[in-house]
Formats: sequence, structure tokens, C-alpha cells
Amino acid sequence: MADPLLTSDGRYYDVNFFEYRPGQLPSDVLPTSFILCEALATLPYPASARQFLLDVRAKIGLNKALWGVRKAGDVYSLEFYFYYPRANPCNRLSNVVSVASRYFAPGLDVIAVEGEEQYYLTSVNMDGEHVTDVTVYESVISDPDAAFFFADKGLTIDEVTPIFHSYSLASGGKEKKRINTYFGFFDPNSLHQVMRKVHDVACEQFPDEDPLVAYEFLQYAGRYFRHGIRCRALVASKVGGMGVYLLGLDIDELINVLEIHDYDEAFIRSIRQHARQLAHVKIDMGMDFHIRDGRFVVKKTAFWGSV
Repeated sequence: MADPLLTSDGRYYDVNFFEYRPGQLPSDVLPTSFILCEALATLPYPASARQFLLDVRAKIGLNKALWGVRKAGDVYSLEFYFYYPRANPCNRLSNVVSVASRYFAPGLDVIAVEGEEQYYLTSVNMDGEHVTDVTVYESVISDPDAAFFFADKGLTIDEVTPIFHSYSLASGGKEKKRINTYFGFFDPNSLHQVMRKVHDVACEQFPDEDPLVAYEFLQYAGRYFRHGIRCRALVASKVGGMGVYLLGLDIDELINVLEIHDYDEAFIRSIRQHARQLAHVKIDMGMDFHIRDGRFVVKKTAFWGSV
């Protein structure tokens, strides 16, 4: 019997849930959810992760969410993104919490927030068998004259300086807790702006370290990409560190990421065996890191696709 998670409507989305169109495709192509299915089959994920995905498909819909495979050291975890509740009412925070609640870790308390549709994204983190955090994201408008409205998504961003805040709803307090700030650079020719922001965030996050060490992310990017570094990217200021997210990798570049960061060999082998059938997909990846005693230390990597 065919795996229900491989059912596809033929549409593809990036990590910001913007649709991209691969063009004319051969008949035997695989959806991005194939990568997730192989991760579930070869990496140490519990059965509850697959059941949660089946629930998402059944209760929220096909291609209404993104999955993320994360690796921190030797520990794998998952995250799920539910975008644009104004355009996709099923992705409202309250509905996502309702679907996810049966998987909550014992004692996990998610606070209620007012005006849930002001948050354009809800994410759910799954560590081991349980959901361990629920996070909401909002777009920040620094200059009202630079506001740009995506009518099909119900999303307004600052077109000149896209900035997004994220807040944990399960941090143990009575109020949401801001955890990360993301800066968007969506022009592929914006490498100089990305580097400036990486420098600025490194100065803020690691005041006793040389901020130029943060530029080591370029050494990794140079090993990922096959045809020169492309810099459609997000830079993140995080609690205890920072992150760089690189957008639009092809399947061979994803395999480079998996090999460089020591993902499980069985998983890499499966993706490589099906690379031709996945040649049409674009994968976004992220790297969280900190600087310690003058060294660039990778804390976590992740990559995303739609389900």
C-alpha cells in the first residue's frame, strides 16, 4: 500500500511557505515529503512523530504545513510550521494547539494569547515522543511607508527591512516570551548585507569574542553550494546564539549538507539513491551556532519541506 504521507497535490513550498513551480516534471518524481518519510524510517524518531503528521494531514489538510528535520550533535528532533492563518484558517494557533495537544509533554502548559491572527506563523517542536514547545511569529514593521501586503497570505512585511519576532508560549510563565529575531534578505545579490547583519548580531550576542569568526558560516556555505554561494537568506539573533538560514538548495546541495554535518549514513544513502527523482525540489536549511573561545561552534542544523 502506498504511504499516505507521499500523497501530493503537485505543489511545492519554501520555508516561508511561498510556492515555487519546478516546471515540466517526469512521471516518477517524488514530493518533498519523501525526504521526511525516509528520515522517519532511518533516523531515531518515535512512532508518535509519524502519527502526528498523519493527524496534521487529516485535520489541517494536504500541503498546509511544513516539516523540519533538526540535528543537534547526535540528537534528532522535528518541527512543524503552520503559516498564514488569515489565508488558511485551519492554521490558526488555537486549531494547531488542538491538533497537537494529545502529543504534549507531561506538564506542558501553552498560554493563550489574544488576537491570534496577528501571528502569521505557529510552530510546534517535537523532541522524542512529545511536543515540547509552541511558538508564534509576528512581522515587525519598522517603517509604515515600507509596508508591503501579500493579499493571498494576509501577511504584511517591511519590504525594505523584513524583520520577524518569535515568542514561546510554553516557557513556564504567564506571558509569551520573545526568543528569536529574524532578518530577511531575499535578493540573491545581498551577500554584503547578510555579512553586515551577521557581524552586527555576532557583536551583540558575543561581545567578548571576535565577530569576524562568525563569517565561518561562509566556509560551510561554500561547501554546500555547487555553483557559488547564493545568498537568499535569513539571519537570526537567538537566545544564546545566532543562526543563518540559506534558501533554495537543490538535492545535491542538500546531500552535501547531510554529509558535512554527519547525518546518518542510511538516510544519506536513501536520498542519494533517489536524487534523480528529487532533482526538482528546492530545500531550505539552517545552521545555529555560537562563538566560544575564538571558535565557531555549530549547535544545530535543520532543513525543511512541505507535507
